[in-house]
Amino acid sequence: TALTFPFLNDANQIFGMLMGETDAVLVRFDAGTLAASAGMSVSWGPFMAGPVPVDISIGGTFAFSARFAMGYDTRGLTNMLRQQPEDFDPAALLDGIYIDDLDANGNDVPEITLAVTVTLGASVSVKIFKVGLEGGVTITVEFNLNDPDRDGRLRIEEISRFGDNPLCLFEVRGLLEFFLQFFVEIDLKFWTKRWSATLFRLRPPIQLFEVRCDPPPPDLATPVEIGGKKVLRINAGPNVGHRNFREDVPKEKFVLRQIAADKVSIEAFGLYEEESVSGGRIVWADLGTDNDTIQLLAGANPAGTEFAFTTGSSIRGGSGVDRITTGDGVDEIFGDGGTGGGTDGNDTISAGGGDDTIDGGGGADVISAGFGDDIATGGAGTDSVSGDAGRDVVRGGSEDDEVVGGPGLDEVRYNRLPAARKDPALLDGADVLIGEDGTDRLKGHAGDDVLVGDGLTFSGAPTDAALRTSLKAVPVDPAASGYGAYPTALHAPFTAQCAADLAGSVADQLDGESGRDTLLGGGGHDDLNGGQDGDILCGNGGNDLLEGDSATVTTFPGDDRLDGGSGDDRLFGRAGDDTADGGAGDDLVDGGDGNDAVGGGLGSDVVLGGLGHDIGFGDQGSAAGATPIDDSGSDAATTVTLGADATGAQDGSAIVCATTVAVVGGKLDLDGNGTAGEAADAGRFAGLTVIAGKIDVDRDGDANAEDNGVVADTVVGAGLFDIPDGNLAGAGMLVGGNADCMFGDGGHDAMFGGADDDRIFGDVGNDHLAGGVGDDWVRGAQGDDEVHGDAGDDELLGDSGDDRMYGGADEDLIHGGTGTDAIEGNGGADEIHG
Repeated sequence: TALTFPFLNDANQIFGMLMGETDAVLVRFDAGTLAASAGMSVSWGPFMAGPVPVDISIGGTFAFSARFAMGYDTRGLTNMLRQQPEDFDPAALLDGIYIDDLDANGNDVPEITLAVTVTLGASVSVKIFKVGLEGGVTITVEFNLNDPDRDGRLRIEEISRFGDNPLCLFEVRGLLEFFLQFFVEIDLKFWTKRWSATLFRLRPPIQLFEVRCDPPPPDLATPVEIGGKKVLRINAGPNVGHRNFREDVPKEKFVLRQIAADKVSIEAFGLYEEESVSGGRIVWADLGTDNDTIQLLAGANPAGTEFAFTTGSSIRGGSGVDRITTGDGVDEIFGDGGTGGGTDGNDTISAGGGDDTIDGGGGADVISAGFGDDIATGGAGTDSVSGDAGRDVVRGGSEDDEVVGGPGLDEVRYNRLPAARKDPALLDGADVLIGEDGTDRLKGHAGDDVLVGDGLTFSGAPTDAALRTSLKAVPVDPAASGYGAYPTALHAPFTAQCAADLAGSVADQLDGESGRDTLLGGGGHDDLNGGQDGDILCGNGGNDLLEGDSATVTTFPGDDRLDGGSGDDRLFGRAGDDTADGGAGDDLVDGGDGNDAVGGGLGSDVVLGGLGHDIGFGDQGSAAGATPIDDSGSDAATTVTLGADATGAQDGSAIVCATTVAVVGGKLDLDGNGTAGEAADAGRFAGLTVIAGKIDVDRDGDANAEDNGVVADTVVGAGLFDIPDGNLAGAGMLVGGNADCMFGDGGHDAMFGGADDDRIFGDVGNDHLAGGVGDDWVRGAQGDDEVHGDAGDDELLGDSGDDRMYGGADEDLIHGGTGTDAIEGNGGADEIHG
């Protein structure tokens, strides 16, 4: 018996391990040889052969011997260190245990030997001496370990292959040999000694039989047909019985590499094989239960020629937490599905190039669709789904998902690449992003994208591929849409773009980023940000926040089109010549910089033209009859200020349209009666709902402990403003009917109040202002303005500049202000002050 540490005495083992040629033996235990024998002999005689006495004898012996040795080498440590952190399994250390099939000298000898010998002899005895001849036959049965790979080390995974028949652990051989020997024996009664010499022995012995159970060779993948398609089936999951190797392993990991245009290699469990994928054959795998990994990677042939993995695949992860990586072929990937029955698993799916179809299934999945025009769905669970470069359709699923169209390169960055690196697959194409159920976050990245916050059923487009084509059929380019600087009809045709059949009432966040994007909110309180370039934003139902550009965008701001839809919305066009329509509800509509066309739609709205030459509608209307306004050529402002220096609120007035609102105890005195927080202090401030002086930051219909954030650059906690008692700048109003609050701001503006009692302030520039029906308050302020009261008892103020003022029907109060003014009272008993 010996316990040794061979690697300490044999430097070749360490060298071989470092070169990757062998595994160094760390510990070896040799129990030695256990031997036992028994025998008997029967003699007759002497028989006289003439004068010589002859004895006849018959004998037999039985012998048994067995040896056992085992060791531990570096394979277990090597396999454990090769694991990825997420795949770590300490059981890999057991891979270093083996039973030694070789003796200490490296010879393959039987582990168990049984021998039976029968002899027949004749001898002559003279006193104490005996001399004779003996012949015999020996039958030997040897049991030698069945070592499949003949490396002299039988490992646990090799033993497991003989689980159905343990006798197959040994190769059994029967041998027959004959011999003839001469012997001399001295017998002193108290001591006997025998010497023998072999005269003949049959060499080699005659082999009577040999029994060997050769298991079928390991088969990691098998070419078959499934559903009429030629596939290379990975023998995993429900097909593990075809693998013939380590069929009981719970966590399977397969690595495939493309080593030729029509050939792939497969590696798993320390095995390697190569298979043909010619004739359009694809990789097919059902990983079944447990946490499995499959990777389809680039490879190279022996000459060093590299090949991308271009073979297509159809892969089902099954239940468990799976990691699936595919190459540049056309792939079909299901995170769950297969024999796992769609059981939830938090899967990680990373596809390469090619037009792939991916469904994460249940669980919190992370999906990257890679290059190509892909269709990717997160499924149930909180998923992160990215389409990457290409023209993708990306769906979230039933819970709170992150849905991303890119990232790929936009045309500017693509054109900066060296010619050798340019590949159209790197471009981020026009994506369709659909959040579906749950509170989702959608981000388009580069490309002309369509973002849909909730579920979408689009008429005439039953498939995702058709959906992608149909939604992009409506032009996004303003030049192609028929819009000029000022549209002849504010609502058509772009409200039709928002008319898709939308479902869901949860709050989504949509970010178009660069590209000419179309963002469709749902029934919830959605946040939509178009990002760079000219975008279409449709809030649809709910109290939405629409931003044509990001507040920090300084390049490619774009001419955006915003439609708030129903609900109390906040619309910010920001830079660019924007078109914005608040739609139904009490809205805040701010055109921002540029020559904008802005409308509040139905409800009591705050309409801000911003810098530039703007057209504003308090309600619905058309700019067809508006006086043409020249481009101002003004520089873009770096910040947007809500409101201007308008008149303050009057106590008890039905409409409060002001830039300063009193704050007492953190609550707004919206009705201006000196007491804050009353039930009458209900309306709008900075585009958000005010309830009894407290502000509904999270847009859920009440003002409570959850209403925290920043409004009008001021911290709000639990609906209360965190400032001392005083005034707060921002557009505020008591809502009711269709009474609107409109600010032209800088530039030559055209503002139309529409129905009900409106308050219109032209501010700087030569403005065209019309109160419309209702008792309006219209102020031209600076510049040479044209002011129309229209129907109703209006108050018109020209202020500075040479103004033209028309009272319209009913009894009006008109103040021309400074400058040379032309004033007409028109119908009704008017009071006019030059």
